[in-house]
Order: sequence, then structure tokens, then C-alpha cells
Amino acid sequence: MFRTTLVNLSPDAATTDAASGRNYVGELLSHEVIALLTRFQLIDSIENIDFDPEIILELRRSKHVVRTGQGRLFLYDGRDLLMPAMVLTPEQIIAEIDGSAAASRTRVPFPLPPSANPPEENTFQPSRPRPTSPLRGIHRAVLATVALSLTGYLAYPAISAESAPLAAQPEAINDLQLVETERTRWAGVYMVGTQPGQHGISLAIDGTMKLFEINAQGAPHLLQDTFGFSRIDGKLCVVGSQTNEPIFLVAPGTLRFGGDKFIKIN
Repeated sequence: MFRTTLVNLSPDAATTDAASGRNYVGELLSHEVIALLTRFQLIDSIENIDFDPEIILELRRSKHVVRTGQGRLFLYDGRDLLMPAMVLTPEQIIAEIDGSAAASRTRVPFPLPPSANPPEENTFQPSRPRPTSPLRGIHRAVLATVALSLTGYLAYPAISAESAPLAAQPEAINDLQLVETERTRWAGVYMVGTQPGQHGISLAIDGTMKLFEINAQGAPHLLQDTFGFSRIDGKLCVVGSQTNEPIFLVAPGTLRFGGDKFIKIN
């Protein structure tokens, strides 16, 4: 039985539901979890970016987190979310959690016949090789490329600022009524494009912001932040708490950030 918790999901995991928050649905059988995961992986990609839904599965002392993106399921170690995710089917996720997948990987395919000439005593035994990292070289290369790409993109404002003339300092806006009005006007998901390697910005009415990059594996690389409003040379802009580069609304449904234009898609 899998102890199952839904986060920002409807009870059947078919749609996102931010109002539900964290919802423990009880202990489910394997086929019930598979049905839940099958519906979960079909969630709309824009809703997925907006609400960060996930399914938490616990069995005995293990804890795993399942996320989705572009019709795929990503299995994370719930005790260490910084470990790389595994892209699996619903059935494979069950096998990984209950241990049957690990058992099949270590099972000897054919029984070994007894040795006709058992080794004599004092036979030299080579030392065991050190265990290799489960992260293969190609995986390391992909992760390094994604991290370098997003780091470079987010560092662009700081690099360009060093070579540009000194700009006016932003004047923070503390008028709560104005802030609330502008949050509603700016809220939405804005993207440069929908292809792998392109970037997006999500601004929420509650003042949270996400900068993300689409990658070929489906799950976007995220930077979560909060934002406030300021004025620079009389122009209203959004400034994140972790990023110094302002975001301007240059036309209805169009943002400018880091030299790129982001078009509102939702």
C-alpha cells in the first residue's frame, strides 16, 4: 500500500487545483496509483508551470516525489530533491519504489554451475573496483549544459549592466492599493518561444515569480522568486528579490527582460 499525497491537484489528479494545497488521500494499491499517475502525466503544460503539482508516494521508510512535464513522469528521491530525476512510466515508478526494479537489475540471469576445480587457498583475489557514480557521463553533460545555459541567461543582465552607462536607481513602490492593481494587470505566463532552450516568465497575483527554461527532457528548469514594483525614469517595472534586472511591460501582453521580448500566452 502506497501512502499517497496530492499537491495542488484535484482528487483524481487529472487537473490542477491550487486551492486544494496538500491533500493526503490515504493508502492506495499499486493499480490505483498507476491509474492516478496515468491521469497526472496528461495535465496541461501551462497549468503545470503555474501550479507546480506533484504526487508524493511513501512506502515503508522510502519517500518519492513524482512531477510531470510534456506528457512524461519524473521520479525524485523525496529525501534529496537535488538528485537527478528518473523519467519513467507509471508501472516503472511502482517497480522503482517497491524495490522490484532494483531486484531485477541485480538478479543473476542464469545459475552458475559449480566449479569443477575450486580455487586453492591463498589464491589471489583482486580488490573490488570502487563503485561508479549512477550518473552517467552523458547525464552529467546534459545537466551541466542546462545549468550553464540558465546561469548564463540570468547572468546576462549583470554582465550587460557593467558595460552600459550607469542607469537611474529604481524607486520602490509601497502603495499597497497600486501594487495589488498592478499585480492583477501583469499576472500571467510570458514566453519567448515554446522550443527547448527558450525562456519564460510567470508572474502570479500573490507576488511570486518564476523564471524558467524549457529543456528537451520536458521538465522546465526553474528559478522561483518574489517580485515588487518600482519606477525607473518614471516607467513602472517589476524587480525580483534575487534578480536586479528590471522587467518592463512594453505593450499589452509583452514584457522585456534581459534583452528579450516575452509574449503572454496565458
